[in-house]
Amino acid sequence: MGLFGKKQDDKKTVSQADAGVASTASNEKSRQPAPAVAVKQSAQAKAYSTIVSPLISEKSHQAIATGKYTFRVGSDANKKSIRKAISDLHSVTVTSVNIVSMPKKRRTIKYDRGYQGAYKKAIVTLKKGDRIADLELS
Repeated sequence: MGLFGKKQDDKKTVSQADAGVASTASNEKSRQPAPAVAVKQSAQAKAYSTIVSPLISEKSHQAIATGKYTFRVGSDANKKSIRKAISDLHSVTVTSVNIVSMPKKRRTIKYDRGYQGAYKKAIVTLKKGDRIADLELS
């Protein structure tokens, strides 16, 4: 009980009390909300972490003609976050999102065996007439 008694409270000096007031004033300034520009940038950064890369294969390129685009997405991505990320990044209307978890695959290079890691991919269907121009190959 001696550690928490009044003796320690009495030893505080006036300068320490003034420093406490100054620190609370600086804390109030830091509590102001961030500007809208910073919020917009963080939303775009989150969209880029959700959508890792487009998947271009023969099958996915043929699906582009029907308005379906295939993307490799982060392992924590869900349908709502994928829909929001695609519509924010490419200014299109997303009709549906299908997610497929791809399993790891065994690979052999010369005498060394290993695995190609598992990943998650999303097949995004756009509204009729909408296109993502960056992914059009021809």
